[in-house]
Amino acid sequence: MGAIHGDALLALLSIGAEKMLKMTYALIIEDATGSWPSASTMRGFGHDVATLDRECRRLFRDRIHLATSDRYVAGLLDDLDADPFITRLLEILTRYGQAGRFAHLDALSGQAQPGEPPRTMWERYDTDLGLLAPAFPLSRAISNEDFDRLVRRPLNERHREIVGRWREVYFRALIHGLAGDAAKAYGWDLRPPTGSG
Repeated sequence: MGAIHGDALLALLSIGAEKMLKMTYALIIEDATGSWPSASTMRGFGHDVATLDRECRRLFRDRIHLATSDRYVAGLLDDLDADPFITRLLEILTRYGQAGRFAHLDALSGQAQPGEPPRTMWERYDTDLGLLAPAFPLSRAISNEDFDRLVRRPLNERHREIVGRWREVYFRALIHGLAGDAAKAYGWDLRPPTGSG
């Protein structure tokens, strides 16, 4: 993640994930109980997208019998559960949402934040994803263009794939009825874009 784009990326991902998860959670609770969750319940999650995701997935599993294709959706959830990069990404977004977005202001005021900065977490995540990318020769200096072509672009594509797969599961769970019939229309709003644009 480049220094220029890092905060924008983390801000957009964390806010988007939080809004999608809170809406999903609330739709499920409304369908199950007939009432929207209280404001205090929703505020209780704060910016913890990792916990929200675990709770939504738990509720999906509890309601899997409602799916129009339960084995299909259960398989998607199994695949998501088996992907360690999704879990790590959501932990990074949680850290950013809870404290990281104020890290620069805190540093300027002379108060360093406790815990690992989300940027450091992302860089380690990025490095681990890089181990999956095609190898490139390290025995010689490479140009910025070669680095972008051989490393940065494949990593960016991997990031898009991970976020897209996570979003796809929520899209499928909603349109298959796991948040109730009324939520199916909202699910279509989560449909991942087609094409490479």
